[in-house]
Amino acid sequence: MENFKKALALKGLISAFTNTIIVAVTASTLVIIITTMASYAMLYKFKFKNKLFMFLIIGIYLPINSFLLPYFKIIATMKLYDTALGLILVYVAMGFPLAFMIISNYMSTLPKELIESASIDGASYYRTFTSVILPLSTPGIATVATFTVINFWNEFLFATIITQSEKIKERCR
Repeated sequence: MENFKKALALKGLISAFTNTIIVAVTASTLVIIITTMASYAMLYKFKFKNKLFMFLIIGIYLPINSFLLPYFKIIATMKLYDTALGLILVYVAMGFPLAFMIISNYMSTLPKELIESASIDGASYYRTFTSVILPLSTPGIATVATFTVINFWNEFLFATIITQSEKIKERCR
């Protein structure tokens, strides 16, 4: 227990821990919100879904490190360099392809009769999404939430490139 006390007494450890939690949870939440809506739209309403799905699958096969320079330039152009928001946006872009694949494949297993019965009952697309599809997709959403939080928590390369100054590290102190 003495070693834990020494580690917690280190300057900046609690702040870094808090920053990591905030960034990982916020980015994961955004990934889940965006991918659930995109998956619903892609599966049931989108015309060119096969081509777009294949384009997003390419994002899984490319190594993440190959996106380092483009993400850096985009974040610098948007003037979000050295901010938590810039890091969160990079994490959302990194996590979207795999999360989309998991959630859209899970939603494709849901019976289409449920959507048809909701529309017969007079539910709008939004009401069908929030009342029928979203509650039935919670296992897929939980999988994506667990996977993205762990990935964003363990990611170090983009965090050190996008946020380098002490001001962002001390923000939560």
